[in-house]
Amino acid sequence: MSLKVVHLVYSFGIGGLERVIVNLINNTTALDVQHSIITLVDDHDFASHLEPDVNLYCLDKQEGKDLMSHWRLFKLLRKIKPDVVHTYNFGTIEYQMVAWLAGASIRVHAEHGKESSYKKIETPRKYEQFRKIMAIFLNYFVVVSKDLQTWGRSRLGLSDDKLKLIFNGISLSEFSSGDREKKSDSYTFVCVGRLVDVKNHTLLIEAFRSALQKEPAMAGAKLIIAGEGPNQNSLQAQVEGLGLGAHVSLVGHCADVPSVLGQSDVFVLSSKYEAMPMTALEAMACRLPVIAPKVGGVEYILENKVNGLLIEANNLSKMAEALVYAFQHQDELRSMGEQGRNLVERKFSVDAMCQRYIDLYQQRS
Repeated sequence: MSLKVVHLVYSFGIGGLERVIVNLINNTTALDVQHSIITLVDDHDFASHLEPDVNLYCLDKQEGKDLMSHWRLFKLLRKIKPDVVHTYNFGTIEYQMVAWLAGASIRVHAEHGKESSYKKIETPRKYEQFRKIMAIFLNYFVVVSKDLQTWGRSRLGLSDDKLKLIFNGISLSEFSSGDREKKSDSYTFVCVGRLVDVKNHTLLIEAFRSALQKEPAMAGAKLIIAGEGPNQNSLQAQVEGLGLGAHVSLVGHCADVPSVLGQSDVFVLSSKYEAMPMTALEAMACRLPVIAPKVGGVEYILENKVNGLLIEANNLSKMAEALVYAFQHQDELRSMGEQGRNLVERKFSVDAMCQRYIDLYQQRS
């Protein structure tokens, strides 16, 4: 009999979390696992990446406290009769009580970061207290980075039996640039991510201008920022205001991330917080060195001057210095890119991630 797994997410738009779910689903359908996705709101832009036999539902949750969405979920779960209900991030953890009432044998919740754009929480303490209560209904609480594992133990009081660390997995065949040939001679930096405040693109653009001023030889260098979000207009205005139109490109949504990475030389993150950044792992799989701040779980995947440059967070001058260093030491950076690929192969393969989740799912009561 197939193992029935329901994935409950706030939405299924374009993002790192959604790519993790796609990787998990598409690489386990051959294991006699039947997957369904339920979203709270009607945003399914990333669904085209799923295998065609994955069922997709929407609860049409209204703004604010929509208690009827719990009832709609209960009825849907009773119809599907899943063995496993897997929720993701704070926006869905409250529905684990519904999964328990509906009779799901295994209830898994995964945290991909402590930030939440779905709920307005008055204090971090209130945020954590609610998770503690909902954890009562869980078999497993999954985190994707070691800093979140420490947080789960110290702040949420979760036992090792319940708290599980599972790193995000990358498709090594999809993200591979060993045979790529760049179409441009320009030295190209790339950043992939949503255009939101936490990604700190404003600092990155300013640091890139500073790098161009510090190193005249970088006059032909490019910075590509791929992604959509509410800050797109303000970032474009910043680029134009700084006279960087010939150097910085905001290319919007990128349907083919491997291609963009394959045409670049260095991947850059400027975020104020990251748990386990999928885009950085994808870049490493493509043999790109990574420049990133020491925040969240980044330091567990990036070792300074081994597979990239690890810098102080939210520091414009340090970011500019790292950009210049990368340009001036291109052979060294290429070697770092090879080390990054080796790390992903050892620790962050999609096969390893999928096996860990399947092991949890099959612990039926």
